[in-house]
Amino acid sequence: MRHLLLALSVGLMVPAVARAQGTVDCTEGNLPHNSNEAKIFKTYAVPLAFTAGRAPLPLRPGSVTVVLEGAYVPQLDSAERIPSYCRPGKGPENTNLITIFPRPRVILAGAQGFFLELSWVPPIRVNGTKANLFGIGLGRAAVGKTTTVQLRGYFQFGTINGPVTCPESAVTDPTNSFCYGLPVSDDSYKPNQFGIEGSVGFLLGNRHLVPYVGFGVNFERPRFQVSSPPNQKVEANMTRTAVMGGLQWTLSNLLAFTGEVYADPAQAVTGRLLASFSFGGYSGKRRR
Repeated sequence: MRHLLLALSVGLMVPAVARAQGTVDCTEGNLPHNSNEAKIFKTYAVPLAFTAGRAPLPLRPGSVTVVLEGAYVPQLDSAERIPSYCRPGKGPENTNLITIFPRPRVILAGAQGFFLELSWVPPIRVNGTKANLFGIGLGRAAVGKTTTVQLRGYFQFGTINGPVTCPESAVTDPTNSFCYGLPVSDDSYKPNQFGIEGSVGFLLGNRHLVPYVGFGVNFERPRFQVSSPPNQKVEANMTRTAVMGGLQWTLSNLLAFTGEVYADPAQAVTGRLLASFSFGGYSGKRRR
């Protein structure tokens, strides 16, 4: 009996010791969703989500629309940035690197309201952060008498690099036992998102202003790799809901502006501004 009790005590102590040493398994399926690490993933998934960001209006068939988007990146306070599961005892992670996430995109319009969206954020380093993200979206928009409806799916993949775990201030701080003396980290973060969304627009008198609301489901598979020892991986699998609402102002058949509020209601809110320019296309009517 005494040996059995000793074995049970050791079994209970091992996970606690492992956590204290920062050696717990934080890979796929093992990261608690209520940990600070998971909350960081959830927060940054909101501005990064490759949503439509515009009113559900069909584009001119055969046209090409160039869009420039800017999304606000929520800033987390120091308490929210402290690892609570993977590396307990470490100070706040350096995640507040940018406040605006820019994203260019191109929309190729087909017949009957179908469209294809492509996006690429090129690897240009800003404030120590470098993104190389790709997005693909496919959907259809339809116009009724007083409303417009759109259904869309998307997939986003790529990598964001930056000094998250050990920035310059940490590697030169003798009191920082995790980072002191190490090179400045260049950690990698892969958002890995795909999702579906539906939206409804409301046609006003002149149709130059179209307010809209929508709902979406995002499937998030974030993967984070620490570049400095212990080269730890932090991974999570999450399914999150999102709501959105915005207003599109169409100046002409060529130029439009959109403002949108997009939120994961339980975690974070972002605002988006988009400017779009369309050219080309055809009316869809055959000449005789």
